[in-house]
Amino acid sequence: MASVAQLDRSGAGPAGRPRSTPRTDLVTILLGMWVVLGLVADGNTHVNTPQLETFFTPSHAVLYAVLYSGYLSAAGWMGWQVLQQWRQGYHGLQAVPVGYGLGLVGAVIFGLGGLADLLIRRLRPSTARPLALWTVAAVVPAAVWGPYFAVVAGWYGLAWPAELWSGSVVLSSLAGLALGLLATPPAGSAATAPAGKPGGDVTRPARTSLTKHEQEEHLSW
Repeated sequence: MASVAQLDRSGAGPAGRPRSTPRTDLVTILLGMWVVLGLVADGNTHVNTPQLETFFTPSHAVLYAVLYSGYLSAAGWMGWQVLQQWRQGYHGLQAVPVGYGLGLVGAVIFGLGGLADLLIRRLRPSTARPLALWTVAAVVPAAVWGPYFAVVAGWYGLAWPAELWSGSVVLSSLAGLALGLLATPPAGSAATAPAGKPGGDVTRPARTSLTKHEQEEHLSW
């Protein structure tokens, strides 16, 4: 009977990076399942409680205690593995064990996404709250493209000139801000005035009936 080839975990992996042990991988898997269970519980709560639109409720406190404790445990565990390899002489990205690179990138993205979600829920951006809308429209592109260029430079070694990547981040923020400005025309413009008349008072209720004097004039005809 043919024997099954065993994975050799001794020595270094691809590009000289260290390999993790089966016990380390098992702990990582269990912590990842902890995070997934928290996400499923949170999604189930939102689906079955549509009116739940705030963080600050007892049920959300329990859910996020489970979700973010799992996230912090998983991210901390993977970071600890990198630190251990650093102490053994590996430096930079070479200290990231084989198979843990995407997990660390995902941990960073998950953390930034949580902060962005909290920011959006606190600011509640809409056309009725233009300052909040413009803030989110300008910050989100920078929060996306900044880490992207950092990963491309650190992970793949494709370091763009500073003026190129910083200019790209700034331009993306300006583009988002421009879209936010287009979505919220200034008060009194043709888009907000009644019947397309510039300078109209949109706060004044439209008249739905004639005055007594107008009725008498109408009857006289």
